[in-house]
Amino acid sequence: MTSSHRPYRHLRSFFLCLLAVMLLASPVVAQTEIDRQTREIAQELQCPVCNNQTVQDSQSQLAGEMRQIIRTKLAQGESREQIEAYFVARYTEEVLLDPPKSNWSLLVWTSPILGMLIGLVVVGFALSRWSRKRPAMLPQPNAHEMAEYDALLREDMQRLRG
Repeated sequence: MTSSHRPYRHLRSFFLCLLAVMLLASPVVAQTEIDRQTREIAQELQCPVCNNQTVQDSQSQLAGEMRQIIRTKLAQGESREQIEAYFVARYTEEVLLDPPKSNWSLLVWTSPILGMLIGLVVVGFALSRWSRKRPAMLPQPNAHEMAEYDALLREDMQRLRG
């Protein structure tokens, strides 16, 4: 073997080492990606036994089992939608933190806004009718009453001056 073949031997060794590192690191990278996706999906699911806690935040045994199911299903290649559909089938749409807004749930989400709009229309209509009513006209005094009023007014003015 000549000395001209030595640089290729080092280059070949380098590539073999690089390939070995990549092969060893790929399961770690895949596991890290599965863990990230598991956390994201678990953050969007509500724990069925905990009040107002996500599956990600809950320390209950059921939440731990749900996280494991998510991880297993992701490793099997299932999509986020398939996993969410699995949990909806088991626990109804209440397991989703942000359930799809359709049918009756759409009415539940929009009814406060509709109620406020209807209330504003009713109040506006009532105010409009109230403002249109004119106050009753006071009866106008006749000439004799006016003369009496003038005389009383002059007497009061004289008393105040003098």
